[in-house]
Amino acid sequence: MPKKNRRWGLLSSIFHSAVAEIAAAHEATSAVRKTVACTPVLGSYWYLEMEHGSFSDHSKSTFSLSDEDHTLANSVRFVLNQDPRVSFCGYSIPHPSDARVNIRVQTTGDSAREVLKDACQDLMLMCQHVRSTFEKAVVDHKMSQPVKDMSIKK
Repeated sequence: MPKKNRRWGLLSSIFHSAVAEIAAAHEATSAVRKTVACTPVLGSYWYLEMEHGSFSDHSKSTFSLSDEDHTLANSVRFVLNQDPRVSFCGYSIPHPSDARVNIRVQTTGDSAREVLKDACQDLMLMCQHVRSTFEKAVVDHKMSQPVKDMSIKK
């Protein structure tokens, strides 16, 4: 299955496990960098790291997503920028050959981890809405189009 279709089809399960792993990594980390393996997705793992987070100020953190690209990063950035608690959000890809995305979140006082968790949940709801709307439109289209007989010539 192509990467883009796989991501779309399993987006909610990925976000659900990622949000739980963000919380676990943030609370259990004793070093500046901690790698957490998330739920396996079609035989591969989706890795999430929290790095460069401040232990004294939880309102600023950089989250690193392995094996991701602009598709997910720009979507998360968009949703984060809609949140009034976010003072800055951006993402970068360190190198084109490295399948890694760094997402920087700075908030007005709330925990960056909680704001990212809320943004992931909001994005998941948006994706579920788009998917259900699309599936309904497909069903409506199929019902409105009569089935035509095929004339097969011998």
